Amino acid sequence: MENIRQFVLFLVHVSLAMTLIRVYLSLNKLWKRKHDRMVAESISIIAMGLGLFTNVFLAVNFIFEKQIYGVLSSIIWILSAVFTIAVGTGLWVEGERTKGIWSLLMQALKLERDEVGDLAKLMFQPADAQEVVNILTQVALIDDVLDDREKEFIESFADSWGIDFTWDSSTRGSGTTSFIALRDSMNGYLSTSPPVTQASQLADLIKVLINIDDEVSSEEELIFAELTGLVDNYIGANTGDILYDVVVVTQTVEQEESIKTLLPDLTRKPITGGYGYFAGPFYSSRYAEIIRDEYNKLDLFAVIEREGGHLRAMDQTA
Repeated sequence: MENIRQFVLFLVHVSLAMTLIRVYLSLNKLWKRKHDRMVAESISIIAMGLGLFTNVFLAVNFIFEKQIYGVLSSIIWILSAVFTIAVGTGLWVEGERTKGIWSLLMQALKLERDEVGDLAKLMFQPADAQEVVNILTQVALIDDVLDDREKEFIESFADSWGIDFTWDSSTRGSGTTSFIALRDSMNGYLSTSPPVTQASQLADLIKVLINIDDEVSSEEELIFAELTGLVDNYIGANTGDILYDVVVVTQTVEQEESIKTLLPDLTRKPITGGYGYFAGPFYSSRYAEIIRDEYNKLDLFAVIEREGGHLRAMDQTA
């Protein structure tokens, strides 16, 4: 047993040495080119900052755990991140150093923010581009507040894809209508069978969009939960998520006939004491409540039920 421990310890020393060599070789190439503006602008300050953040806390944890090798490894990566961030700010680029490190950092972050969508713009096939812009536009308008940063983000995609787009022609709903229309748009997009990676990346784009103005409204939070649920189901990422059905229970023969005529998309299934008409499944309880309320407005008895038969809520108009 002691021999095994010694062998593992030897491998730890080797791994630590290899980490140091790897970092040195990477930084050596960077050091020689630190004066090159293109090199500086190619470094993601945000990505390196995240790496620095995680390694600092790992180092602190290793200190508490008295794991000296973990501490040393984290310190190596921390120093590497600090130097890389310094290069990324343009600190050694001619004419930039006089601006001060804080100004350089803000300048680099602004440049990265302007470029954040460049890779994403290449994700979609042209046939899907119009629908993607349509979905993003509806997301931006869902809370009736259109921030300039949201406009610029969406317009950059439309321009990149050569889409003739104006905000006057964009899809605008009001209240419940906008939520339903947006969900229908996402279902329409997914019905075209886009590649799984593209569908997943669209969900990421929506997340970026709703956070781009540094404030997530309750409307954006609600629709994001529902849209990501649809995407996750499409790509097979739903693992144990709670799903919700809206069940309409008719109380008269007239209601039964009305549902068959006016709401043919509802699915008739047996329930305790008779039959119910099911809409869904939905991936957000708050979205299910919107649909339930719409049926209530039609004087229909509506129930929100968690899939599996667990009743969540029951409402009926007066």
